[in-house]
Amino acid sequence: WILGEFVSFSLTELVISQDKRKNANPVITPKIVFKVVEYDSWIYDRSKKIETTEFVDSENEVLEDQVGKIVYKILQLVNDAKVYSIVKKRVEAREIEYRKRQLLIKEHREKELQEIEQLDKLARSWEKAESIRNFANAIEAKFNSGEFVASEKRVSHLIKWAREKADWLDPFVIYEDELLGKKSITILMDED
Repeated sequence: WILGEFVSFSLTELVISQDKRKNANPVITPKIVFKVVEYDSWIYDRSKKIETTEFVDSENEVLEDQVGKIVYKILQLVNDAKVYSIVKKRVEAREIEYRKRQLLIKEHREKELQEIEQLDKLARSWEKAESIRNFANAIEAKFNSGEFVASEKRVSHLIKWAREKADWLDPFVIYEDELLGKKSITILMDED
């Protein structure tokens, strides 16, 4: 772990046989190899290595002289990993924010649908109230023209009762019925 990031490397000493002539005795030369394993910096899946950079101890350049390149390569990988972590956290934060917005939109939509349903109920109540009032007015007109002389008391009570029930159904009228109680018209009363 370097600066909180995982870097994979290995240091191996190999023995290489150099046979320049066909029947000559082989010359054994030690070779030191420093390998830095690089992962895909955008996926950063440590199971998928994409490249191995080797720093080889050779006659032209000994491994000790390559320390600067090795450190640079390691720091480059650490930097890539840090950038990836930052990008990944930002992507995750955006995803969380997107999900929150979607949930909020869904909640607003459900609330709007409930209010539309409530509005529809109120509209139907108003239509019923208007229908009952129109019916009561028609009965009253016939009553006033003398058609219900025989059942005057009953018709008079029916007209009064119908208008009371129409007032109770009407969302624009605040009315408390003796039996039905006070109606709730929250959609017209509540202010957010």
